[in-house]
Amino acid sequence: MFGCGHTLQMTFLNNANDTMTGIAYFVFHNAAGQTIYLDKTSLSSSGSRSGVATIPLNVPVAKDHISLFVVSQGGVALSNSTAIRA
Repeated sequence: MFGCGHTLQMTFLNNANDTMTGIAYFVFHNAAGQTIYLDKTSLSSSGSRSGVATIPLNVPVAKDHISLFVVSQGGVALSNSTAIRA
């Protein structure tokens, strides 16, 4: 289990020439594939640079499967969904 004093961080590379602002989602699933926890944070990256999104894990969550993705503030996908299996 993750949680209680840990953080989860992801790096986003902006390939555009302009600053991109979006929302990074962290979705936690259990072994059965059910969503058990969801958190999000804002993310901003200037042109051709990386940005970092970090969430504090204040509650225990299962670490079986975590999906990460970024969307614009208007809801347009800025990244592919990436799955992490612990």
